[in-house]
Amino acid sequence: MTQPLKNFKGQIWTLCDNWVPFIDFPTDRPINYCEIGVLYGANLLRFAELFGSHPDTKLYAIDPWLNYPEYEGIIYDTFIENINNSVYLNKIIIKRDFSHNIMPKFDDNLFDIIYIDGNHEKGFILKDAIMSYEKLKNEGYIIFDDLQIVSVQDDVHEFLKIYEDKVEIVKILIFGGNPGQLICRKIA
Repeated sequence: MTQPLKNFKGQIWTLCDNWVPFIDFPTDRPINYCEIGVLYGANLLRFAELFGSHPDTKLYAIDPWLNYPEYEGIIYDTFIENINNSVYLNKIIIKRDFSHNIMPKFDDNLFDIIYIDGNHEKGFILKDAIMSYEKLKNEGYIIFDDLQIVSVQDDVHEFLKIYEDKVEIVKILIFGGNPGQLICRKIA
């Protein structure tokens, strides 16, 4: 494995390295990946390092990049700098807007993996998940982040109830004794 995120600026939290044992995507074919909630781009760029080697792979970054007081600096400018300093610039499609404005514009069955780490207030993760389901290919993955947050847990639970016969839980990843991420696969 390469040294992740060389010369990266901004905060780095949990990266997609945790998913590797549980998702099955070869690097010899193109992958369409979508990330809702990108922040400085750490996970997006790490995903590119691990799964983005095919020349036709596309990585969609959806975020309004608002400047929140809890994050330092101008987030969008730092994100752009990180993307411009990477070798993946030509694979990344940036959609600077809220997910509810962007996701409906995509074709159904477009994405192999959708990572949801957007607005954590009650109802937003559920809305992202419902919109994402139709955009996901059969056997594709939806991955939820920050399950330790009650509003995220509630939204993910609702999503699993609504789609109980259409998704399967692949793995719940535990960090520090708490659920951190959930990997689901679309089965219908």
